[in-house]
Amino acid sequence: MKIFVANLPYHITTEGICQLFSLFGAVISTKIVTQNGKSKGFGFLEMEDDERAKLAIKELDGSPIADRNIVVRPADDQQEESKKVYKRPRIAFRARMMENDLIKGMPELQGRNTGLGLEQLAERL
Repeated sequence: MKIFVANLPYHITTEGICQLFSLFGAVISTKIVTQNGKSKGFGFLEMEDDERAKLAIKELDGSPIADRNIVVRPADDQQEESKKVYKRPRIAFRARMMENDLIKGMPELQGRNTGLGLEQLAERL
């Protein structure tokens, strides 16, 4: 099972994470995410046994390490969160498309940036 660990002290190493989680079962791999050689304070690890991984998550989530309380979650949940797409209306794009449709009916304005808004174009019709 893959596990996401956040709010890690910046000095902690992959070996330290491995030792901590090894108390609950066999750790297959660990990775602390870095930028320019410095820890970003979170990482991932994979444990061999799913039941032991769930126990580690339950027991270690919120545990203090140095001056921080770590956050421990299944990595799959974290991946699902990152896949969410938040769409917002593309009003400006839609307005431009409507403006272009209005200009098509006015040959004298085609191919030019009118600088006119929808209201002004509609008034010219």
